[in-house]
Amino acid sequence: MCKTCGTAVVTHETTSPKYCAFCGGEEFNKQELTRQFRPDAYIPFKITREEAIQSFKEFAAGKKEVPKSFNTEATLSKVTGIFVPFWLIDTDNHLKIKAGATRINGEDAGKRFDIEVEHDYKLTGIPFDGGKGVDDTLMEAIEPYDYNEFKPFDPICLKDYLAERFDIKPLDMTERIIKRLYTYSNQAPSYICKDYQDIDVKKNDSSVNDIRQRYVLLPMWYLTYEYEGIKYSFAVNGQTGEVDGEMPVAIERGKRKQRIVKLLMAAPFILLLLWMLSIVIFHRDELFNTFEFIRKYGFFILLLLAYPFVCNCTRMWYHPEESKELRRGVKERITEGLDNLPDVVDKVIANAGDTALERHMDDAPDIGTYMDKTSNNQPRITEMQLTAKTYVESKRDAR
Repeated sequence: MCKTCGTAVVTHETTSPKYCAFCGGEEFNKQELTRQFRPDAYIPFKITREEAIQSFKEFAAGKKEVPKSFNTEATLSKVTGIFVPFWLIDTDNHLKIKAGATRINGEDAGKRFDIEVEHDYKLTGIPFDGGKGVDDTLMEAIEPYDYNEFKPFDPICLKDYLAERFDIKPLDMTERIIKRLYTYSNQAPSYICKDYQDIDVKKNDSSVNDIRQRYVLLPMWYLTYEYEGIKYSFAVNGQTGEVDGEMPVAIERGKRKQRIVKLLMAAPFILLLLWMLSIVIFHRDELFNTFEFIRKYGFFILLLLAYPFVCNCTRMWYHPEESKELRRGVKERITEGLDNLPDVVDKVIANAGDTALERHMDDAPDIGTYMDKTSNNQPRITEMQLTAKTYVESKRDAR
């Protein structure tokens, strides 16, 4: 058990970790395991440590403004192989919805209908991280694993690797499980109703009839990286090589790019000022001639410029309502533009060269990854009266 963060890991007696993979601590309380540690199954590592390090380098190479300290030997030497405890959730589901949908096959292809759908389907192996050491979002980002390579648990698999002990039971993560199942319930119609598209669910009475669980170990290469006092986590799927994490942006590099953008935005005003000074200093005679020309012919120039304005005033005189609407629209546009200008400038500067403070990880795989495709059970779809000709019209009617 790490003395710094309290994370408990299990490993083979011949393997001695030098530091904690989760916080970097170097002090452990070690003791022989007395309680049983026996998951139902595990997936062996297929990605070697060298391949994982290369994946981390390639992942960083695809990002802009990566801190220089990330690609150093000191950082990448902390890549650790970990078996993460997972609860695999299997569910029996019943889909029951009312929705608007556009038919894509048959004689009425392209037309909009109301449909009622009922269907029984299974989801198998939805993984939920049972440990607190690894961020749940990070684990979801490197899914899925190929469950065909499961093997019965053997303690020898822990040699040269660590295995985090589960400290969260399925009952403790009920909210997470329900949230993900709810998301999948909303995705299910698009997979089940294959003859329709633009499905707009109006009523969802779907339910989960049964939930089963399995305790397994899944392989992962893990790296914790600290930058500017903030710790960032990265993971490589130890079976498929999928890599993800929140890569920070080098603050100094970002600030340098922001200074360049600010300079480029100020350049037109600086050039205009220099041009005006050059005219006053080097072209004084031409400047006086210009003033003399304006003095002689300024009345005619003003008359020419005022002609559109006079015409517009005449039009407003005869069409007062139209003129009020026009003035109101112009005023709104000018006000909106002035109000938004500072935000637009700040956004341009802040996003110069992709200088967000951190890059977010990918989302969990969609429902198709875990849907049982062996069942030949067909959905029961009842097609109601035609509601609108197109999806756009149905949205307009809803508004």
